[in-house]
Amino acid sequence: MSDVSADLMRDRSNNAREASKNADAAWKAAASTVGGVEWRKRVNATRDKRTRIHVASIVWWDFCAGAEDTMTQLDALREQYTPNATTDVDAIRAGLVAAGYPDHMAGERIKTLTSTAASE
Repeated sequence: MSDVSADLMRDRSNNAREASKNADAAWKAAASTVGGVEWRKRVNATRDKRTRIHVASIVWWDFCAGAEDTMTQLDALREQYTPNATTDVDAIRAGLVAAGYPDHMAGERIKTLTSTAASE
């Protein structure tokens, strides 16, 4: 048995959580500098069209919605998005990861996608 106090355990957990938040913020800052042409290239690497449409829509929503300079390079795919379309969430997650999303953030985006679809 270890003599690690509850306070020390809690502090270590809080520090790890804060480091994770900082890493996520750093990724978001870096990803927001990726241009539309590069995002389109990354999204287009997804073979299945329905999956590609979902990936493009998520990328657009994460980095373009409300921005002054929107990513018109993703518009053609994004405009084909159908919320009630049958989705392969594993394929969409893989597409997001292939485009550059960290695995855990892709998983969070999939949770958002599936909870939104369930509520419609």
